[in-house]
Amino acid sequence: MSIDPELPEEAAGRVAAGLEEMGRLPDERAFEELSAQVRQLTVDQRLLRRLLDAVVVISADMDPRAVLQDIVEAAADLVAARYGALGVLGDNGDVVDLITVGVDDERLRASSGLPQGHGLLRGLIADRKPLRVDEIAADPRSVGSLPTTR
Repeated sequence: MSIDPELPEEAAGRVAAGLEEMGRLPDERAFEELSAQVRQLTVDQRLLRRLLDAVVVISADMDPRAVLQDIVEAAADLVAARYGALGVLGDNGDVVDLITVGVDDERLRASSGLPQGHGLLRGLIADRKPLRVDEIAADPRSVGSLPTTR
């Protein structure tokens, strides 16, 4: 399936014109529903294209840290996040590596070393589920501040 850069309204108009040619005249409500569905398909198609681009980038490199960096960047991009992080845990549960997006790694490590399970990170390590926070500094579990790059 190729991606058609056509605007959703133009696509909906073409479908409506096709229905008219077949003798089925869409009413205003049906046209609005069709337009909404086409707009949603366009958004979904763009997200899938971004996801496919991320898969191609990720699969192009076999260096594990580079692959993890690509994953964090793609994930942050797909959900329009300012920051992204992926912590690599050692056998004892300590963070042995932290791959970030939107955070200045060098300044973060220089100021405090690798985070070790305080605040938001503690919840992530315990729950092992993705976490989305609107404003890190405003979250009551937040500890310290992040040196940003974005």
